[in-house]
Amino acid sequence: PKFVEFSGHAPIIPMHEAATNGQVSGSIKGETRTNLVYGGNNDLDAWEGSQRAVENGYYKAVSGISSLSGFGQNILNVGGGKRYILSLVGKSTGTTGRNSFVVRLYNSDNSQGALYTINFTNTPNDTRKSIKIPTLETTSRMVIFPCTTGSDGILYFKDVLLEEGEEVKSY
Repeated sequence: PKFVEFSGHAPIIPMHEAATNGQVSGSIKGETRTNLVYGGNNDLDAWEGSQRAVENGYYKAVSGISSLSGFGQNILNVGGGKRYILSLVGKSTGTTGRNSFVVRLYNSDNSQGALYTINFTNTPNDTRKSIKIPTLETTSRMVIFPCTTGSDGILYFKDVLLEEGEEVKSY
């Protein structure tokens, strides 16, 4: 084969006349997915709270966070009567307390609904975990946040993905 050198512009490759009289078609296939979590990785401004931090490519939740006011997201517009799945990569440090990721549902009258947790206590290496979240017809919003208790617990997490459905797909 002969190599074509070029710089700045695409090369013009001559073709035999018979090869240029045919038809070419193509298609792109895939799926449309919507991550309901803003700033899935390293976008600290997308998160709320007074104790939010990023370190070495992870969100960092230090000991003592137990609500959205510390570190989290208030996700609006979740539909009632639907199913969601939350997945994230996490690891934790510390020997006391519990390190987890929490999902709290709220009803249309702003009363608290179901509470779901993903436990990362004693998870020293990157681990992807997930949880299925069914909503009631009265569910109107969802709040997500890390929860770190004890005196020395730190939860590191990244690649947070919340989408409608029941199957964990790649981030």
